[in-house]
Amino acid sequence: MSKRLDSLIRLSVAIVLGLALGAFAGPRAQTIEPSSSVEDSSGSFGNGLDGLIGTWKLTGESPYGPLEHTLVVTGDGKATYESRGEVSAVTNLEIDGNRVSFEMTVFGGPNSYDVAFEGSFNDEGLTGDIIIGGGSFATLSAVRE
Repeated sequence: MSKRLDSLIRLSVAIVLGLALGAFAGPRAQTIEPSSSVEDSSGSFGNGLDGLIGTWKLTGESPYGPLEHTLVVTGDGKATYESRGEVSAVTNLEIDGNRVSFEMTVFGGPNSYDVAFEGSFNDEGLTGDIIIGGGSFATLSAVRE
């Protein structure tokens, strides 16, 4: 079996299991409030939400090749996620200090997938994993535009 076909089968199984186990909740828009100040070794760079506001260009590698996505976070706590020219609303956005997690839909070929993102951010950038079925599918890093 080719490596690509094996990876595709694993991804399909992870998605089916995730759906069966309720890992992907339906869309529930949630506006968050700014949290306490976040600090790193270079000093304070803003409140939780304030530190994440902006446009982030995410890049990384998946089993299927390079990924280039865009995350846009606005001051009212809403966000969108763009992949392959398709934009989806970010749901369940949670910020705890410099840790961030959210759910979104990503697009690959003719399919779309409900996935999660878990990561952290600071004044240097944003990094984290796309989570499918409880495991990391790809690690992404980003800089703010």
